[in-house]
Amino acid sequence: MNKAVFFDRDGTLIKDQNYLSDPNQVVLDPNAIKALKALQEHNYKLIMVTNQSGIARGLFPLYKFFAVQSRLIKMFSEAGIIFQDFYYCPHHPEGKVAVYAKSCCCRKPAPGMILKACTDHNINPLRSFMIGDKLDDVIAGNRAGVKTIFFTNNFKIESSTVKPNFWTNNLLDAVHDFILKNEENPSNF
Repeated sequence: MNKAVFFDRDGTLIKDQNYLSDPNQVVLDPNAIKALKALQEHNYKLIMVTNQSGIARGLFPLYKFFAVQSRLIKMFSEAGIIFQDFYYCPHHPEGKVAVYAKSCCCRKPAPGMILKACTDHNINPLRSFMIGDKLDDVIAGNRAGVKTIFFTNNFKIESSTVKPNFWTNNLLDAVHDFILKNEENPSNF
């Protein structure tokens, strides 16, 4: 079975632009390229899992999401980074676009996107990780049975019943100080 790192998109791999719909506004996290290259060198599959409630809310149409996604994939590809897949959830129970206005099993904190990726790509959750900047990312990862890394973006959450395996405000630290370090010491899992 394969091992993977699942990434939230906005606020983790790229700067959170609050319902980003313009491909020209994509700004990579400064450590994203180095972090992703290190994971690729250790044979991790890279998979993006992103909630996109702006579609359900009517803030931007689906084609604008795909335009942003294409720009992001191109930026990574030009740096030699290949994502095996990306999964997105366009739903929100309070959405204004009827077809997307619903509860679902894919919207994080539900683990649906991660579980589908595990099935689609023969991924072993016990050897895999979820990195995200929201507690919903951590909850989804915990529910899917992967190790979780809360990418704090310099925000501090003082009290929470949600427990990630690792906290950091730096993607390189997440990769080197937790993922690769623990890979060398499987007893830490």
